[in-house]
Amino acid sequence: MGKKSLPLNERNVQKMAAGETLRDDKVTGFMLRALATKKVFYYYYRTKAGRERKPSLGKYGELTITQAREIAKQYAAEVAKGNDPSLKHADSRRAPTVNELWNKYYSQHVLKTVSNTNEVKRYWTKYILPALGHRKVADLEYQDCYDLHERITRKGYPVMANRVKESFSNALKMSVELWKWIEQNPCAGVKANKEEERLIAVEPYHLLALAKALDDFQHKYPFVVALVRVILFTGARKSEWMTAKREWLVVDPTGESGVLKLPGKQKGTKGRKDKKIIVPKAALEVLNSLPIINDYFFPAMQSRGNKPGRPGHMKTEKNAWRRIRASQPILMDVGGYGPLRIHDLRHTFATYGTFYVGDHVTVGKLLGHKKANTTRRYVGLLTTPGQDIANATADTIAANMKGEASVF
Repeated sequence: MGKKSLPLNERNVQKMAAGETLRDDKVTGFMLRALATKKVFYYYYRTKAGRERKPSLGKYGELTITQAREIAKQYAAEVAKGNDPSLKHADSRRAPTVNELWNKYYSQHVLKTVSNTNEVKRYWTKYILPALGHRKVADLEYQDCYDLHERITRKGYPVMANRVKESFSNALKMSVELWKWIEQNPCAGVKANKEEERLIAVEPYHLLALAKALDDFQHKYPFVVALVRVILFTGARKSEWMTAKREWLVVDPTGESGVLKLPGKQKGTKGRKDKKIIVPKAALEVLNSLPIINDYFFPAMQSRGNKPGRPGHMKTEKNAWRRIRASQPILMDVGGYGPLRIHDLRHTFATYGTFYVGDHVTVGKLLGHKKANTTRRYVGLLTTPGQDIANATADTIAANMKGEASVF
């Protein structure tokens, strides 16, 4: 006659030796087995088809007997309905995580349809993945999205919080509609922060201060100083110049201007089309002054940001720009909007271009604006089409940076 199994209770658990099993007398199939280094809860059952299953429920110590018993009851309820709970939990373990969501979203959407690829990548690698990367997409709740948005907002970045939430919500929407991973978007309903339109009037005295700051840091940060100048003289986006290759620049035979030809995304996608940026003489002079390090006008920098030392293009200018900007107190609060940003230089080109020429349509084309209203915002911020307008705008900005008389 076999040895009678002891009931599963705390007193008997303490006496267990490796290899022994305690079976519960309250939930049939619920048991605890002592292994060499740990004790593990199991639930034994047969499926509707007669297959035997014995999934582990967790370790003793991490779960109490009462907690493990409740899990066993849930399994038993599923079995009573004719389901196989082991398969359900196996599917849950295989369910995609937010890390996997990003990989799929990046390869199937961002690379093919988004123009500001680096910005979107930053949203995920800096904010979303560190907080939620390990989580199962199916386990995400409204509170997770709300907390992520709120956390970034509390750090003082309300606009960034909105952008991060928009990108995350878009990926989750694709999980619902395209990939069928989940049934509802957990980010739906998270309210965006109110955004005030940042239209800064960079006056001539701001440009004088900026010129002084750039001159003072010319030797220490030559590439960042040059980047600031070409953005100011062309109105192009920072990312467009950071990733610009030398071979993309075609200079006019007269040497008075050039065209930077940015290649679009791969054929067959909905990404950015080929784009041309007019490069005025003032910007050409800046570019021609740069030493050739590699294929890019602005090469990748060493960790300190003052010398090129790695392959590829410049990834960030932030530390150098902060020091340059801080050297002139007037640049730390422009128009009541706070410190001057690199992107404000693009707005400056639009402001001076529309004031000088009064043709916001042509200036909008130079900036790559899709809608005329986007450029019209800059008209009146301050108290020749194509190359002529670009040159005239750059010359006006350059003159103001030198403190020379201008049309203003």
